[in-house]
Amino acid sequence: MTLEFKVSSQIYQLAKIQQAIADFSDVSDITYNSELLSISWGSEEEIQEVFGEFMNYVLSL
Repeated sequence: MTLEFKVSSQIYQLAKIQQAIADFSDVSDITYNSELLSISWGSEEEIQEVFGEFMNYVLSL
């Protein structure tokens, strides 16, 4: 299952998003293209949890 989330590069620095994707690469398949963050995982609930953790991580960088 894959979900997409709009993540504005005007709000979040692209370098931080890319760093977080690299750091999360062993956890989930995450891509970022045209301000859409795509996360693949087993269920919608798990994807939502990964997204929350990912965005918290981006903010902490």
